[in-house]
Amino acid sequence: MEIAAKGKKVKGHTLVVLPAHIKQQVADNPMNRNMLLTAAGYFPRAVNNSPGRRSGSNDYTLIYCTEGTGTINLKDKEYELRSNDFIIIPPKTPYRYESSAADPWSIYWVNFKGELAAGLYNRSLLNGRQRVHWVPYDENRIKVFDEICRISEQGYDQREIEKMNFYLLHFITSLVYHEEKEQIERDADAISKSIVFMRNNIGQKYEVKELAAQQGLPPAYYSARFKKETGMSPIKYFNKLKIQKAAGYLSFDNRNIKSICADLGFDDQYYFSRLFTQINGLSPSKYRQKFRKHNDIA
Repeated sequence: MEIAAKGKKVKGHTLVVLPAHIKQQVADNPMNRNMLLTAAGYFPRAVNNSPGRRSGSNDYTLIYCTEGTGTINLKDKEYELRSNDFIIIPPKTPYRYESSAADPWSIYWVNFKGELAAGLYNRSLLNGRQRVHWVPYDENRIKVFDEICRISEQGYDQREIEKMNFYLLHFITSLVYHEEKEQIERDADAISKSIVFMRNNIGQKYEVKELAAQQGLPPAYYSARFKKETGMSPIKYFNKLKIQKAAGYLSFDNRNIKSICADLGFDDQYYFSRLFTQINGLSPSKYRQKFRKHNDIA
């Protein structure tokens, strides 16, 4: 991702790259030992597909997506970045990236090194494995990045470069050390969306893996998060929604029970009857009889 240009804007893209001789001067300054920017950029709504870097970058690369979607392939494994996701790629790691043609991403990226670089990268791993992180959007984070670019446009005064690298550290740590509760909030939102999806597709039949894929979550993780949020498994919850819908049909609809079963995605009427009785305390026929009278339905 390194592009040979000084801090400037090209067709809406922001590019910052320190010339080689400046990099050396900056690296020799003890004030920059912890964190050192070597390149940075912002690509808004860019359909930019990379042919790849077979040997990877010499430095760490952080990519932060603020809108749209795209994919990054690392060592032949693909990672999807969506809005507010970020990932850090270690040095010497082959990679290539591709923006979605249907929903092009906007990304901020930085190449960096320094004594804290490896530690920050390790903090971005999960049990030692590469992962994509979600963080809440923060306008202040973007302002910090803009300040990095502004300083780079002022020349290479040593004091200013020191400030730029301090801002860089702030930018990276604001991503790496985001509150874990934010991930939980995102997952909780995914569960809420999944429930809406169930309601909107009440007559369909889905397996857990299909419901999880619809929210972009691994099946086991989706199931665990769903149970934590609702107190029951996804399929049990989906069936409960179906039974609630069936109760409404039985109260106000003249169709026979077999037809209602079919409309709600149940192939086995006896299974439906047992499930209905378990949840409502009455069989479907007795429930209909009781509530038809209550609602004065002929």
